[in-house]
Amino acid sequence: MFPLLFTPKLSYAQRILNTGPVAYWPLDDAAGASHAREIAGVMSPGSTLTYTNGDFETAGASPPTFANWTDYPGTGTIADETTIVHAGSHSVKLTNGGTGNTFVYAYIPVGPGRIVTFSVWCRGDGTRAGNVRGKDSAGNDILASTTTGVTGLTWELKTFTCNPIPAGTVGAYIRLVCPSVSGNFCFFECRK
Repeated sequence: MFPLLFTPKLSYAQRILNTGPVAYWPLDDAAGASHAREIAGVMSPGSTLTYTNGDFETAGASPPTFANWTDYPGTGTIADETTIVHAGSHSVKLTNGGTGNTFVYAYIPVGPGRIVTFSVWCRGDGTRAGNVRGKDSAGNDILASTTTGVTGLTWELKTFTCNPIPAGTVGAYIRLVCPSVSGNFCFFECRK
């Protein structure tokens, strides 16, 4: 006689969370492109999420300046830039107002143990670079404040990888942050 093994039935979300470690955000969001690959739940391992309005083409309710992003103007300004753009007709312009606490952020739903990698087009003001940062849903750093390294007036695509999402948390907040020096500004677009 063989012993019976009890295996609890897992929910669909639990099965997805148990199958692999990597989620990617955001990729190939061309201006005007269909968003057929967008998801509203937890990402499956190795999948690609095209973040809705990652390219900043859709205005928000003011605030936020852009749909599906959250503004945190701090002491600086967040602007819808329509002249200095990488592709499409819009980019986000973040200006430091004195304390370096101006940013926009997006929430990415991913489970514990997952790694979020994101790509962003960056442009400086000729002197200073913008920064990126990642936080888990409990507010802990999963990517410490990191310079994009792009100070010049030419757009460059940069990719950043966060530390794994910790147990007990359910997602990542990706921040695009102004330069660290008062009066300086930078531009971002999230598209491939």
